Amino acid sequence: MAGYAAVLGTLPYLSLKISWLTGGSLGLADPGLVDSPVMVAANAFTAGMEFVAIAVALAFTHRWGERLPGWLVLFPMWVGTGFLAPIALASPAIGVDFLTTAHDGGGLEPWVRPLVYGGFAWQGITLLTVFVLYARARWERQFTGHVTAAGRAGVLAGTGAALALFAAAVHGLWVFAPVRDDATLAVRFIDGVYGVLGLAAVAGAVLLTRPGTRFRTPLVLAWAGSGALFSWGFWGAASALATGEGGTAELLLNYAQVVAGVLLAVALAGTARGVTRERAFQPTRRVTVPE
Repeated sequence: MAGYAAVLGTLPYLSLKISWLTGGSLGLADPGLVDSPVMVAANAFTAGMEFVAIAVALAFTHRWGERLPGWLVLFPMWVGTGFLAPIALASPAIGVDFLTTAHDGGGLEPWVRPLVYGGFAWQGITLLTVFVLYARARWERQFTGHVTAAGRAGVLAGTGAALALFAAAVHGLWVFAPVRDDATLAVRFIDGVYGVLGLAAVAGAVLLTRPGTRFRTPLVLAWAGSGALFSWGFWGAASALATGEGGTAELLLNYAQVVAGVLLAVALAGTARGVTRERAFQPTRRVTVPE
């Protein structure tokens, strides 16, 4: 049922995108807002992401999904986790912000943003729920096994963790930065969520290099953290390059997040292949035999 619930959660946002791409004005106070080539490309890309989300949700719900190559469901779900988890975690602050703060619609009808963010939070909760159920059934060893020797994954994890720590520190500073007096509660809260997820990625990277650790702990931390770093770093960099907005420092931060996310994901995948059901490197108990 969670898979079908996730599909329903995509419909409001997808309906808006289809309307805008086909010349409609649903939810638009200024129809010219979506006419530029950049906006057309952005709307086509995000609509495509929603169709991918529907396909992935159905794959998690039906038997045929278990026969798909692992990468075909893992990559879009990793990206989707990165985009949706921060919004789901920040949804209480976003909701309070919508209820207590007057916002400029920016060419959109007042109901559009609450509907969109509510749909994203719904997708995040339902899609992650059905994914966990699917992954536990298909990759049971990774949820119950332990980390073995880190090998090359240790180098990748360490480099990715350093970049993730840098990104987490920057987002943490932005939460309290006085130069951002125009930032709303929701914006600051989301920056805090990004910072926490960056630290989660660092913690996951450290645990990936510790043989004997139950793998599901670094799996959850590194998966969510690296996904958020990559997804929002990619979106921020692509938006800045397409619009010409944003400073060099912000662009470098986005690049750092993308690289960190990729390195941590590769380290996570490499470690996952070597997970064993038995705890590695357990000390041998000495047994004294009476003479």
